[in-house]
Amino acid sequence: PVVYWEINAVNGESLSKFYEEVFEWATSVDDSGFHSFESEDPEGINGGIFTGKGVLPTHKALYVEVDDIQEIVQRV
Repeated sequence: PVVYWEINAVNGESLSKFYEEVFEWATSVDDSGFHSFESEDPEGINGGIFTGKGVLPTHKALYVEVDDIQEIVQRV
């Protein structure tokens, strides 16, 4: 299953505000500007939004849980 999501946006502050308003999600922001979203639903998925400040290209990432990471790495 997907266990975490992350978005590196051109403007993380603006995108975070969008998700907060549309979905009524609560967020906290750390000193680096990373916006953490924590689901109040036990079946929900936590995630985060940030701005890579040109160091990283914009992207979306999904983190997937596997039973045996070594087996998956070997397949890759």
